[in-house]
Amino acid sequence: MSFIKSFSNLVLTRSLSTRSLHPKKFVSILENVPIKPRNPWQIYLRENINNYKNENGKVELKVATRLMGDKWKALDETEKARCKKIYEQEVEAHNIKKNEALKNATPQQFFEENRLRRKYKLNLIKDPSQPKRPMNSFMYFLQHLRETKDPVMKRGDVKEQATSASDLYKALSEAEKAVRHIINDKQDNVLICLQMIK
Repeated sequence: MSFIKSFSNLVLTRSLSTRSLHPKKFVSILENVPIKPRNPWQIYLRENINNYKNENGKVELKVATRLMGDKWKALDETEKARCKKIYEQEVEAHNIKKNEALKNATPQQFFEENRLRRKYKLNLIKDPSQPKRPMNSFMYFLQHLRETKDPVMKRGDVKEQATSASDLYKALSEAEKAVRHIINDKQDNVLICLQMIK
């Protein structure tokens, strides 16, 4: 997938020149990743859009999508299933290529890609080889409350549960927090040892 294609929605919403979007020395990590279709309808649209060209050889997108939408709704299930199968194959191909591209990218490439993505307020790409941030003692405390099915964890939504748990955690004495911290460190060391064995 070319860098311009990955930023195509940005070009439509903002008037940015191609030159500012595609620096000469920059190559996107996802350059060779095929575009992921959103749904089977897009496959049907892509296959049949050229049937709706006017006398000038151009497609009036608004009219074509309305007419094709009606046809899509009336389409038999076998044809929809065919489009769905193509959609699933393209999604799988996209995911395989994307994972491969991310796996082979260097930390410097991630840094440069994300710097440009920040500039245009796009989602950042996460390096899959980067280690996860270790849990702190409050997160272990929260996990303990969930595992023991504490009544605090049965209240409301996740935000309310976290707020109630933080109040409980703040109420712990320093000695209790220290003991919990030692237990957490031991658990982390065990996990690290298990990962090294694997």
